[in-house]
Amino acid sequence: MPGRDFLLRIYVYLSCYVIVMSKIVTELQGSDGKWQSAYGKVASRSLTSDDVMKRAKVDSKCYPPYGCFKPGDNFTHPNGPPSSPETINATTWLFWRNQTQEKGQNFTFMTVSILKDMTQFQECTTLYVLIHGFRQSHRHIWVTEATKALLARENSMVLTVDWGKSHGVWPATAALDTALVGKLLALTVGALIETFPNVFSPSRIHVIGFSFGAQIASFFARHIMNDTGETIDRISGLDPAANYFEEPNTPHLSKNDALFVDVIHTSAGKKGYNLAGNFGFKNPIGHVDFYPNGGTTLQVGCVDKSTDLFSLFSAMLTFKYWNCSHSKAYKFFLASINGTCAYRSYSCKETLEKIMNKECTKDGREGEMGFYSRNATGRGIQYL
Repeated sequence: MPGRDFLLRIYVYLSCYVIVMSKIVTELQGSDGKWQSAYGKVASRSLTSDDVMKRAKVDSKCYPPYGCFKPGDNFTHPNGPPSSPETINATTWLFWRNQTQEKGQNFTFMTVSILKDMTQFQECTTLYVLIHGFRQSHRHIWVTEATKALLARENSMVLTVDWGKSHGVWPATAALDTALVGKLLALTVGALIETFPNVFSPSRIHVIGFSFGAQIASFFARHIMNDTGETIDRISGLDPAANYFEEPNTPHLSKNDALFVDVIHTSAGKKGYNLAGNFGFKNPIGHVDFYPNGGTTLQVGCVDKSTDLFSLFSAMLTFKYWNCSHSKAYKFFLASINGTCAYRSYSCKETLEKIMNKECTKDGREGEMGFYSRNATGRGIQYL
């Protein structure tokens, strides 16, 4: 017979699951009210896994002027084409120093002409593209804080995208929709390059994407390469989503997508993706891949499932148990932007499996996780 503590733990798990599902519209680290209100409108039309399998049988879908999406090419998820642009309803926003609009300038690739009178563009250097993850918005705290930090650091511009209104609670929908959001960003940046050729170019683009946002970055980079013949400068993948992307022959973020690709792994599953909080990509996919604390759950500061039941119950109600390690990736990156935190890393003699078990004997060049990773000499798998 199972022990009393075991039965109590099962009861806590089930209770938390019911409560969490009923509160799932509340964003963990902060989002805007518009996203939350839109959530209820689209939840009923979000795809389940069965819906996705039905969609996979569709050869292709065309959405002018976005083009056609055909499973099996390098610009579409193999499980099926994305939702329509009207369903995804993504928006783009541009930020720069001394901006009068606190929330940024909302525009589309078809209305980029409204930016023509902005002389600030002639002084800019890098265009940062920030892409949020599943169940987030462009007003999520990591996006807004990164925008502030990047603009304070240099006279740059920041482009954000809000694509979180369509997929509801189903990651299957979000996985397919990443393809269209990547194309949307490519059209948007392409319009900026065409309108301001002396200011914008692929060589001055740094994309920072979290979770599914890192996979969107890959689709975006592929379209830019296909449209312009040039490779973008850099992609920073913050715990790239493994769900629906870790399967063989699935397009995903890789070091071929930019001149420099740095990846932070914080919730990789030792046996791949699972619902116990192992949301991130396991294998190295960039020019340099950082595995802080082994790159898996449990990251420092997150609640261990072996802790006391009260702490566990409280953590599960606030999503801290499920999302904590995953979210550490953007927290590490944010802390590195202003240089207050220098995350020194090093390569190991051991295999990846042993590194994920926190076994590492220093070997080779040292790296630095985060914004300044390109300046360090360390490449390949890095442990810290």
